[in-house]
Amino acid sequence: MLTAYKLLFRFIMMGLLSTSPLSAAIIGTNVPALPISQSRIDSLPDQTRKSWTDYLARSKVFSLADRKFFDDEARLNEITNTISPPPARGSGRISLDNPPAWYSSDEARRIAQIIVSFQTPA
Repeated sequence: MLTAYKLLFRFIMMGLLSTSPLSAAIIGTNVPALPISQSRIDSLPDQTRKSWTDYLARSKVFSLADRKFFDDEARLNEITNTISPPPARGSGRISLDNPPAWYSSDEARRIAQIIVSFQTPA
């Protein structure tokens, strides 16, 4: 005699096996944002155009400052060819659940110095 669990299991399995296969489809995609350009800004309403034009001008100044800093640093250190670092085997993540005392440790300071070293002045 079949127990209630065996009957339920058979009922579920028959239902799963008798259904048609499920299919999946892409229903949408995230389109990357277009870069800000003067021609795109020119198509905006008058009341927002000035703030976007100012933003674009500031961005260009900061970009040039970043490039100059990078070039000056390379020249100062006699670097003529930049290379990418080798692939790392770590998880690429920093644990955020450390006890408060850890954040004043030598290891935390070392990690912070590495992170800051990738920042540019702009």
